[in-house]
Amino acid sequence: MGVDTFWRRIAEGAISGLGPRQLSGLVPVELGAELAGRAADPRLVLVQDCGALLGELLRLGAAGSRHAGTARWLAAGPPDWDHRHLVGVWRPEFVRQAAEFLVTVPVEEWLDRFRDELPGRAPEPGPALPTPELMNRMATGVRELRELFGAAARAGEAVLERMVTADATRLAGLP
Repeated sequence: MGVDTFWRRIAEGAISGLGPRQLSGLVPVELGAELAGRAADPRLVLVQDCGALLGELLRLGAAGSRHAGTARWLAAGPPDWDHRHLVGVWRPEFVRQAAEFLVTVPVEEWLDRFRDELPGRAPEPGPALPTPELMNRMATGVRELRELFGAAARAGEAVLERMVTADATRLAGLP
């Protein structure tokens, strides 16, 4: 079962008072036509099949640095994470911290250094070994998140995070 993770920049005032169900409606549900229409949207980032591994990569790389806490938070997910709707919000204060951290990430170096350690940290079922395709997706994902969080920080915006899997959506009874 692959896990796709979407991140979307949004004005914090636009989501004030919204519950998890309404928040989840602000982010695509699948990779179909809805996403194709948003493909050029600079406020939306999709990382396919490796969102959790990205968090682990960031956590491993930042260990012992001044950014270790920020990396742990990114790996764990938003503090208001809703397990039923698989959505949460990164508030502007954290978005600024994350942006400061992500700009320092030497992603290719960390991917090389932790290549053998990452498979053991993958959520089940995870990849046996990181393939070149997966490593490229992870590098691209970090670069896109760097841009997204940087733009959101400059604009004082929040970032929605939503995980999407066909099985998880069906099991949660969501539309």
